[in-house]
Amino acid sequence: MRFCEARRKGVLTKRNQLKRVKFARDVLNKHSPQIWTDEICFNLDGLSFWYKTNPVAEVKTPRGKIWRKRNEGLNPSCTAKGCHTGSGGKVVKMFVAISFGKGVIFCEQYEKCDGNYFANFIRRNFRKLFRASGKMHSRLFVQDNCPIQNCAKARLALKAVGAKLSAFPPRSCDLLVIENVFNLVKRELRLQALRRKLVYESYKQFSERVRSTHTLS
Repeated sequence: MRFCEARRKGVLTKRNQLKRVKFARDVLNKHSPQIWTDEICFNLDGLSFWYKTNPVAEVKTPRGKIWRKRNEGLNPSCTAKGCHTGSGGKVVKMFVAISFGKGVIFCEQYEKCDGNYFANFIRRNFRKLFRASGKMHSRLFVQDNCPIQNCAKARLALKAVGAKLSAFPPRSCDLLVIENVFNLVKRELRLQALRRKLVYESYKQFSERVRSTHTLS
């Protein structure tokens, strides 16, 4: 048995691997080599940050691990689910957009995201995001395969604003560069808690700290 980091998402299946190969071929055949820098206007994603009243204690708490047999984790369905908020916990939910050469161009907190909310979000913000990226000629953007962000209402809203989605294959969050920004923000939030010795923080203060940390990324 090994005491390993808990993995929340399954590894790639053979079917998903074939979809990744097809995606790579489509990128080579249908786009220029500058697709990531000049064609894609922005990357959009939402993420939850778990609020704790004592940030320092949270940082010093060991990360979640789980016992596994040797090579057991290679099973595609071998994952560990769990709640990070604890009893009565709260989360700060953020939609963030990044653009090559611009950094973070959008950061907005939200409470609940469903099909109606995201469709309205598209109509309210996407034209501004295309302008902020400086690549109005493209109208191409990237997001993950979240069902809410790809529902019928969202697709109608995308058509209304003239946006074109660059779809990614399943289980391919490693291809989404915005995940690197989220990792940097999480790391910076932990370092802030230690540097400032934050033994207490209100939910409002934490929300503002998350927002300002994204803005500086």
